[in-house]
Amino acid sequence: MKNILEDFGLTNSEIKIYRMLLNYGTSNAGEISKKTGIHRRNVYDSLERLIHKGFVSYIKENNMKKFNITNPGIMSEEINRRQSELDKMMPELISKFNSVNEKKETLFFKGKTGLKLIFEDQIRSGNEILVNATSVKVSQILKYFFPKYQLLRKEHNIKTRMIFDAVYKKANESDIKKLSLCRVRYIKDFNKSPMSQYIYGDNVALVVWSEDPIAILIRQKEVACGFRDSFEIMWKLAK
Repeated sequence: MKNILEDFGLTNSEIKIYRMLLNYGTSNAGEISKKTGIHRRNVYDSLERLIHKGFVSYIKENNMKKFNITNPGIMSEEINRRQSELDKMMPELISKFNSVNEKKETLFFKGKTGLKLIFEDQIRSGNEILVNATSVKVSQILKYFFPKYQLLRKEHNIKTRMIFDAVYKKANESDIKKLSLCRVRYIKDFNKSPMSQYIYGDNVALVVWSEDPIAILIRQKEVACGFRDSFEIMWKLAK
């Protein structure tokens, strides 16, 4: 909870007070000071800021202010508001980023969430995807994401060509038949490692598949052309 409240701009004192009110309910400044160990003068300053930020409200009883947290749903509303503003700004941000940055970069990713970004990038690219495939059952590692990815690939009419080691032909046959816009060939002793290559547009993604996968995404036309030429040679040799 502390990290989330910090993301909303709350200080340590404000977080202590907020959590105290969350646990004990409506309290006056003296009770808050006693339970949090924060000096009473600082309690009032923090409460004023919490009220201004919308996290705390107060009522008066017998001319004494008593404080309590507001509906926590305000945090969800604030997140939605920020997301809405970000969505509106994003086209301009991306446009400016692209105008001042050359499309030559090397990006490193770790974990399943990072790999999802690479596959989403393939969809945004809209180009044919060439895959030097691995022996690893990739769909099992990203099992909740891959059906969505394959559906998006079909919706955007993105073709895929894949090369596997011949030893996996029988094991892959039933899964491959389910894939749309996908052609597969096999080469003996091609790739038994957990690493696969994805070539699309001016990009090459090198992925090492494991429970905590890692990847390198290279955005450079010359590099992509080199990998693509090698793929085409192997494709002609494959069956």
